[in-house]
Amino acid sequence: MCESDCRFNCCCRTMCKVCGIVALILGYRTNSAYDRYWEARKVWSMLVTHSRNLARAIWCSTNTQGNKQFEIEKLGTINLILAYAVATKHYLRDEVGHNYTDLAHLLIHVPKFRPGNKNPTGNIPLEIALLLTEYVRNAETDKIIEATPKTVMNNCIAGMLECLTNFERIRNTPIPLAYAIHLKHILVLFLLAIPFQIPQVLGWLSIPVMIIASFTLLGIESISSEIEQPFGYDVNDLRLNEFCNELRLELNMLTHSAPDARDVKAWDLNAFVSNKKTV
Repeated sequence: MCESDCRFNCCCRTMCKVCGIVALILGYRTNSAYDRYWEARKVWSMLVTHSRNLARAIWCSTNTQGNKQFEIEKLGTINLILAYAVATKHYLRDEVGHNYTDLAHLLIHVPKFRPGNKNPTGNIPLEIALLLTEYVRNAETDKIIEATPKTVMNNCIAGMLECLTNFERIRNTPIPLAYAIHLKHILVLFLLAIPFQIPQVLGWLSIPVMIIASFTLLGIESISSEIEQPFGYDVNDLRLNEFCNELRLELNMLTHSAPDARDVKAWDLNAFVSNKKTV
């Protein structure tokens, strides 16, 4: 009887050690996948920030001097900012070219992207970044921007390119396939070994326990595989379509706001006195 108990205790200790090893490996796999997902979300937030700052600098700091051509160029550049985000979305999804319903109309004013021309198949976001840089250079030549706004614009464009590079790093550096396959093998072997151990303790309850354990462990591993590439169309991927649409609405509000609505001289400072409120 004592020998049987000793063997049972030894098996329990062994299983506990194996459980700990599996938990560590599975935890590392899950954390690595979620880090990729969360980093992609943070980088997209940075892209939105740079886009907002660039649009603000172009729309508010560019003195078009009433020149209609300068006004058209400024509006076209705002379209390019949105086009950059949309093109980045398609680029990360390995969708080649620019002939998409949410992108083509934003680039139609650029000769290279007009209908009838050969569909560019390269890095479209990089092409758009070059166009944005060219606008800043031309605006400086035409003397419609000053040195400080020019620096802000160039820094924003550089930040947008940095975001693109970070996106490429996340997309092109997945978790090694050998590691993912080996983890699946470990999980399968571990789950196959459990039925030979727990019936001695749980009896018929080992059946639902086995089902729950398999569902939990295999589900966690599947979630890790699902979220490690966050740029696709799956439900658990980043909502890139919604992010681009939100940016579109913000830029649309910016370009349709009346200039006198931002005039500081139009502020009614007497309202503070009449409402008897101070800062």
